[in-house]
Amino acid sequence: MALYQLFIIATILIIANTLTDEEKKEQARVVVDKRFHSLGTVRRRWKQDDTALGDYRRFECRQIYCSGTEQDPAEICWHISIHIHHETQKQFDRIYLYEYGGTTNDNGEAFMGTTQRINQAEFNTNHEPYDIVGTEIRFNNQQLSTTNGRPTDCHTFCYIYKPPITDDTKTIIIQAASNKLSVRVDPDDEISMEPKGSLGEWAQWEANTYDVASGTGGFFKEIRLKNIKTGKWARLENNGDNIEVTGGTGTADKARFKILNVKDGEEIWTKFESKQYPGKYIEVSSDGNSIIVGSGVSNNAMFRMYTSDAPPVAQQTPPEQPVTAGQPLVESQPLVASQPLPAGQPNN
Repeated sequence: MALYQLFIIATILIIANTLTDEEKKEQARVVVDKRFHSLGTVRRRWKQDDTALGDYRRFECRQIYCSGTEQDPAEICWHISIHIHHETQKQFDRIYLYEYGGTTNDNGEAFMGTTQRINQAEFNTNHEPYDIVGTEIRFNNQQLSTTNGRPTDCHTFCYIYKPPITDDTKTIIIQAASNKLSVRVDPDDEISMEPKGSLGEWAQWEANTYDVASGTGGFFKEIRLKNIKTGKWARLENNGDNIEVTGGTGTADKARFKILNVKDGEEIWTKFESKQYPGKYIEVSSDGNSIIVGSGVSNNAMFRMYTSDAPPVAQQTPPEQPVTAGQPLVESQPLVASQPLPAGQPNN
């Protein structure tokens, strides 16, 4: 390597170490905004990382991209990777920027500048939609279509979960109807919830479901939700006005929710009504950034649960029927061609 190139790299590293984490993240966002909303004049080349063959395929960009603006010429260089999921989970596709040659955390991981959804509203802010998967993900010099550039099978959280009549415990994700993303604990504060997750532990919940007498001779299903990452239970606080993931045991009524199934067109969705505070529901905020407590009257209160556990074959035959409060739910059905996971809608 030429001395001049070594000098440039050393200079970039020195400048990068003078920036705050937030300044680095802003420069990473500039790279995505300016350079990854279209192909541009230089064709990017992508290499598939064969170690990631489970929930997604990982592609690394062969080029290194550097940030900087006219107002702030300081440059940081970034490794770029894209995670591509199965067609039924493409709303979870992400682009990741990691600092090139920068400092690492206690786990030896490079600083991550930004994570953004691709082919979605956030990725396409002020831009025409751009299909980066179908257009430019390339491997062995051959163009990969949107279909064969993705995993051929869905591996985790592929089955719609409907709690059985008996008490049950499952690890699930909860998909919001409003943006088709998963409800997760906010990694920045570990207490609040947001509808910006995918399939990781922040978005995974231990769901405990029970049959509870309704008082009118029938039964309804009740659920408790413990986050896999934090080990805390979701519950309503401040007289039911806020939802937080702070519960220690999950046994209090404020950590219990009634499962209500509703039909929207041809689709069945689930609402979660507080046991301690009737009439208060888990909802997505109107701006799509938070999980809040609401009245349950809008589509923002509709969710769907998914599990990785396929039901026994014998329980796959009954057709799906609308379920109302007071009726037991049937076993979960597998995700098949006639029951695809909804594709992501414009809305981390």
